[in-house]
Amino acid sequence: MLLRLLRGGLAGLLLLGLLAGCGGGRPEDPTLSLSLAVDGSAASGTTSGTTTTLQIQSGQTVTMDSSLDVAVVESPGQATLTSLTKTSTSWVGLVNSAVEDDVTLQVTSRDYPDQTRTVVLHVTPTPLAINVVVDGVTQTATPVGTGGDYSLSIQSGQTVALQSNVGLDLTTDFGDARVANRVVSKTGWQGTLTSAVDTEVTFTAAVDGDSSRSALVHVLIAATPLQVGVMVDGVTQNAAPVLAGESYTVTISSGQQVALHSTVAMVVDESLGAANKSAYTKTATDWSANLASASSTEATLVVKSNADNSLMATIHVVIDPKPLAVTVSVDGTLETSTAVTAGQTHELNISSGQQLTLDSNIKVNFASSLGAASASNISKSSTEWQANLSAGAATTVTLTATAQGDSTRVATIVVHVAAAPLQVGVLVNGVSVTATPLLAGQATTVNMSSDQSLTLNSNVSFQVDESLGTATKSGYTKTANTWSATLSSAAPTVLTLTAKSAADSSQAVTVNVVLDQIPLTVNLQILTSDGATVVQTDTATAGDVKTYSIPTGYRVAVGSPTLPINVTADFGDGLARYVNSTNHSWNAMLVSGSATEAVLNVTPQGATTGGLTLKFDIVPKDLSLNVSVNGLALPTSPYAAGDNLTILVSSGDVVAMASDGANITVTSTLSGLTESSVTKTSTTYSVSLTNSTGADQTATYTITSASDPTAQVTLNITVRAP
Repeated sequence: MLLRLLRGGLAGLLLLGLLAGCGGGRPEDPTLSLSLAVDGSAASGTTSGTTTTLQIQSGQTVTMDSSLDVAVVESPGQATLTSLTKTSTSWVGLVNSAVEDDVTLQVTSRDYPDQTRTVVLHVTPTPLAINVVVDGVTQTATPVGTGGDYSLSIQSGQTVALQSNVGLDLTTDFGDARVANRVVSKTGWQGTLTSAVDTEVTFTAAVDGDSSRSALVHVLIAATPLQVGVMVDGVTQNAAPVLAGESYTVTISSGQQVALHSTVAMVVDESLGAANKSAYTKTATDWSANLASASSTEATLVVKSNADNSLMATIHVVIDPKPLAVTVSVDGTLETSTAVTAGQTHELNISSGQQLTLDSNIKVNFASSLGAASASNISKSSTEWQANLSAGAATTVTLTATAQGDSTRVATIVVHVAAAPLQVGVLVNGVSVTATPLLAGQATTVNMSSDQSLTLNSNVSFQVDESLGTATKSGYTKTANTWSATLSSAAPTVLTLTAKSAADSSQAVTVNVVLDQIPLTVNLQILTSDGATVVQTDTATAGDVKTYSIPTGYRVAVGSPTLPINVTADFGDGLARYVNSTNHSWNAMLVSGSATEAVLNVTPQGATTGGLTLKFDIVPKDLSLNVSVNGLALPTSPYAAGDNLTILVSSGDVVAMASDGANITVTSTLSGLTESSVTKTSTTYSVSLTNSTGADQTATYTITSASDPTAQVTLNITVRAP
C-alpha cells in the first residue's frame, strides 16, 4: 500500500514537471492590434505608447479593424460622426467638422479588459471653396477660398448662384437690387438679380460654425433699360417698375383695363388663355386692353425690349370673372332677398313715382327701355342706377345690367309700373306748357311773365298747396279738378304750387313758377370727408361747365339760392354716399376706388334747358373694400376710403372684409362682443361676432390701407341681442 502511494506521488511530481517544462498553466494575454484605413486606403498614423494619432480631412470615412473583440467609445468633440457601422471587430464612421478638432476612440478588448488602445482622429475642416455661376455658366476659374475677394459684372435680370463645398452662413447686402426666384440651401444661394440703377450686391460667405473662414463675392449689376409699369383701370399696381428678368402677377375682374408702360420701345408677346381683349391700343412704349373671361383664367404678357429681345419682363394677369349680382331696391328698401345673377330675370311691380335703385357688385353697363314711363332724378355709375319711374298708363320698363367687357353676362330687371292716379296738366294763358301731364312724383319749372294766368288741370279731385313768396294772385278760381289764377310780382321771384290728390295726399306733383326769368345760380362747396372743413367754394351760372379735382371721400354740396333744382348725376366708376337733397340743394360724399369723373348736371326743376354742368375728377386712395355677410355681398359694396357704414347682423353671422388687392390693417373696438373664427391675410379679414349681453351691441372696425394710413373705411357692425 505504501509502495503504491509513493509511486502515485512520484508520478504526480513528474507530470507537474512536464507541464511546467511545456509552459503549462494560464497562457499569456493575446496582444490587441488595430489596423486603420481612410476612404478605403490603409493608413498608419503616428503611435506613442497605446495611442495612435491619425490626420484626416472633414468628410472622410475611417475604418478600424481589431484583432480581438472590442468595445469602442467615441468622444467626437465638435465633430459629427455619421454612417456608423460597428461589429465585434470593426468600426466604420464618416467624420465631419466645421472646425479643427480631435475625435477620440477608446478601444477596449471585451475578453481582456487590460488590453486597450486609443485612436485620435485629428480632423482638419474642408477648405472653403465657392464657385460663382451666372445663368448656368461657372465664372470662377478656381473656387473662392478663405480670405478670397471675388468680383464679377452682370446685366440686370441675370441669375447668379453661389455653390459651396461646405455649409455656409451667408450675409448679403443687396444695395439697390431686387431678387426674384430665390433658392437658398445649406451650401448655396441662387437668385435673379435686377436693378433699375447700377448697383452692387455683396455676399459675405462664412463657414457655418467658423466665422474666421470667410470670403467675399461682389456682383456689379448694370441697370436694365427695360422697366415696365402696370396699371389697372388707370391705377398703378406695382410700387416699383417690373424690371427685365422679373415677373409680376396682378389680379383683375373680368372686363377691367390693363395698361403697360415701358421706359424703352417694346414688343409684347400675348398668351391670353381663355381671355379675350377689347379696346386694344399699342404704341412704341405703351400697351393697353380690356381683358375679359367668362371663367377664371390667366393671361401672360411678355414685354421685350425692341432693341434687345433678351431683355424681358413677364406680367401674369389673373382674371377673376367675379359673378354678376344685382340687387334691387324700391324707395330705399331692398326688394330682392337674393341678388339677380347673370342669365336671370327678375320682375317686380311699383307705383308711379317710386324710386328704383339697382346695385351691381361689379362694373356693368346699364341699359333701359322705358316703354311709356318717364324717368326723373336719374343717378348712375358703373355699379349703380337710380331713378324715379312715372307712368300715365300702366307700362313695363326693362333694365339690363351687362358685365363690362363680357356681354354674355347679363342680368335683367322687368318693372311693371302702375298708372299714376294723379295727372296734372299745366297751362300759361291757356296754352299747355307740358308735353304730357305731370305724373305723381314729378316736378316742373314754368317760366312766365308777371300778370299772366296759370292753370292746373287734374284727372282726379285735388287740392293745391300754395307757397307764393312775394307774388300775389288774382282772378283765382278752384274746382275739384281745376286751379287757376293770375300771378303777379313787382320783382323777379319764384313761387311753388304742390298739387295733391284729394284721396291720397302722397300722390303729388310740384310746379315751380319763375316770374320774369330769374337765371339759375348755383353755389358749390367742397368739404372734407367729415364735412367739418370747407376746402373750396365756387359759384356757377346757367351755361357754365366747370371741372374740379377732389380726393375720394370728399363731400360736394350744391345749392341754388334762387330756383328749385334737379340734379342728374353720372358718377362714372364712382359712387355717391350719404346723398341728401331738397328742392334747392344736393350734397353727397363722392367715392371711387379708381380714377374717374363724376358729372352733375344741374337744371331748374322740371326744365331741360338753362342748366349748368359740374365735373369732379375723383382721385382714388389705395383702398377699395368689399364687405359680405354670410357670403352675400352688401348691395353698396365695394366701399372706398372715407366711407363710414353701419350694418345689422345676427349673433354668429360671419362678416368678411376684402380689399381689391391692397394690403390692409384692421383694428377693432368690440364693446362687449366676442370674436371667433377669425381669418385674416394681408388683404382679407373675416370674423364671427357673438353677442351674449342681452342687448344690441356695436363693434367698430377700422380698415386702413397699409400703404396710405389716410385711406380708411369704418365699419360699424351692430349685433342683435340673441
